[in-house]
Amino acid sequence: QSELDAAVSGKEAAVKQAASDARAEARAEAEAAVRRLEAEHHSAKEAAVASAVTAARAELQSELDAAVSGKEAAVKQAASDARAEARAEAEAAVRRLEAEHHSAKEAAVASAVTAARAELQSELDAA
Repeated sequence: QSELDAAVSGKEAAVKQAASDARAEARAEAEAAVRRLEAEHHSAKEAAVASAVTAARAELQSELDAAVSGKEAAVKQAASDARAEARAEAEAAVRRLEAEHHSAKEAAVASAVTAARAELQSELDAA
């Protein structure tokens, strides 16, 4: 009986130790699995954030490109309008100068004709 009790007691101790070891191993495996899941979750979050940042950058760049393109078009149109206005003003100035020149020529001709008439009249009177 004594040997039997000792054997049973030894078996119980061995079973308890095996159960304790199994629990410790299971706990270690569970903790390792939790750490792996946390690391994967962290990596997935980082990837999602990086993807969101990349998408936001692309969208902002697209908006910036569109704004720059719009500004360039507005500047080109303003320059074209300014050139057209300057051309119209220059053409008007040329027309004014031509008209003034024509008037001056007419006045000079009229003055010359008047002077010639006066000279001829003077010569006629003298004759």
